[in-house]
Amino acid sequence: MTMTEQRESPGYYETESRIGGREAYETAKAARKTELDYRQWVQVRTPEFKAWFGDWQNGAVSRNLLDGNGEPKVFYPAPAPDHITVTRQVVRTEQQQRRIREEQTRYVKYDTQGRVLAVSSVPKDGLDAETHTRTRTVSVPVEKSEAVTETLRFAAHENLRTFTVHTADNQTVGYLSLWRERAGEPPFLSNRPVSKPDGSYLVPYKAELAEGYRGLGIAAVLYRFAERQTGELIYPARSQTDMAKRFWDKRRREGGFSGYFVNGAGQIKSATDNSGLFSPDNPYADDSPYRPSEVRRPSFLENTMTDNTSRPPEDSPHGGLKLAKHHYQMQGATLTAAEKQQRAVLEHALEKTIAGLPPDIQNQARTHFYRSQVRAVAERHAEVSQSPDASPER
Repeated sequence: MTMTEQRESPGYYETESRIGGREAYETAKAARKTELDYRQWVQVRTPEFKAWFGDWQNGAVSRNLLDGNGEPKVFYPAPAPDHITVTRQVVRTEQQQRRIREEQTRYVKYDTQGRVLAVSSVPKDGLDAETHTRTRTVSVPVEKSEAVTETLRFAAHENLRTFTVHTADNQTVGYLSLWRERAGEPPFLSNRPVSKPDGSYLVPYKAELAEGYRGLGIAAVLYRFAERQTGELIYPARSQTDMAKRFWDKRRREGGFSGYFVNGAGQIKSATDNSGLFSPDNPYADDSPYRPSEVRRPSFLENTMTDNTSRPPEDSPHGGLKLAKHHYQMQGATLTAAEKQQRAVLEHALEKTIAGLPPDIQNQARTHFYRSQVRAVAERHAEVSQSPDASPER
């Protein structure tokens, strides 16, 4: 079986067998000795990963890059807290007291002494009409809208299959339910990545929020919380609700929430979608084996990067960093909104990783990051221009 078919490098399967496979992972998970999912747990122990990241098991990696268990840390684009603070508009009806004046007509007959002989609310022969004005108090319903800020908390239930959202007074206002969908069993979707050995995936079959809590970003954080709790990505299914579909589309547009591994040199690789190659020479975050490897003519932007007449000396203070950042910022003007957001996520993860390291190491990491990002975009644009489906230039 080729690497493209199995979606992992040979080192992955060799390592999986050597370290005890699923049984050893479940033991470590139960003892709270790992926060990684199974695939990540195996990958970080492969020779390919250590060659790129550093031999973290033998003290060759900065503590900044390791989590509380001493394993490679996964940096996420955004935190996955167990609570969220939201402000919503609440419309309520209250009764207000109002005094109203009204005219009342009655029909009366008097005797010669001025005494009332007869009274009627409708006209009658022999009765004279009289109009009286009176004031009375009534209760009127009035709608009022006010902004309410509250903190909602998430909780996991039933062996990490149900996740709820509730208010400070424990009122449930939303929930997400999952089930494990297996390959070959309906409603399995065939376009899933082949990455789980047993062919199973966590998928939502119900996601619901109370009406007043929709459209506030609560659903996205709830899905994110569920993914962090289970250690797995949640995939779409035919039976999921509209809310789940919207969340999935949004996450796909924004590059996903899979997290990243960052090495000491500043290179960033996907912690979930990586094929296992972890090549130091590949700037792509996912190290996909499907990337073209043909030799091609460098783009104008890449030529300017390698033009020694315009580059400050590498050993000058921040010389290489300034030039790399200059190209990085210039290229940013040509990117789509999704590409800009993905860059911002990666840059945030980088800065979080290198905080506290010596200044020279930080500068090296930033320089490497800027160059690899510029190169990655240039190669993607070259792929598009060389595609048979690309429109000819006019």
